[in-house]
Amino acid sequence: MTSNGLTRRSALAALGTAMTVGVRTAHAADELVWSIHVDITGPASYSGGQQASGFKDYVEWINSKGGIRGRNVKLLVSDTTFQPAVAIAGLKKVLAETKPVFISGDSTAMVQAFTPENNATYKILMTSGSLATEFDDTAKFPYHFIAGSPYGTQMELLLRHIKQSHKGSAAPTLAIIHSNIPLGRDGIDKAQEVAQKLGIEVKLVQQ
Repeated sequence: MTSNGLTRRSALAALGTAMTVGVRTAHAADELVWSIHVDITGPASYSGGQQASGFKDYVEWINSKGGIRGRNVKLLVSDTTFQPAVAIAGLKKVLAETKPVFISGDSTAMVQAFTPENNATYKILMTSGSLATEFDDTAKFPYHFIAGSPYGTQMELLLRHIKQSHKGSAAPTLAIIHSNIPLGRDGIDKAQEVAQKLGIEVKLVQQ
């Protein structure tokens, strides 16, 4: 019996518990938190669910290989229902509870809404399912990694293909029909500009 009434065995047990908690805390602090925001139940769930599955598969695989430089990835997936307000609320909840090192957003609107605060305060690397042309501006979106050719560049590539593959002596002609949402309008001005330079006649631009 020790002087404070604890047996040596109980003291050692308490020390062991404290050490276990300390190891768990250190392990948790070593984790790389990824905060993934995708539409699982809303109108874009046809792709959001696949993105979530892709992230889960990758994290399981990379953790099975020892993680990233010895650090496991902890994956947090939030359903945005493809609504910017819901997406931002979910992200704010994550930021209040932990410190992610990587964020993936579901849409142009979510990235636009979070970027000013991210630039000023959090400075967290992020990407998204959006290839909005404006995200290619590294001065305005320095922490956003655009994961492919932006929509304007895609339009330019398509027009160059049309020009190169066109047969006959007459100039190629083009009709553009698009939706009246930011995704639908993005790249239209670029397409008309490039078409003029390439000698492609734009017969119609219609929403």
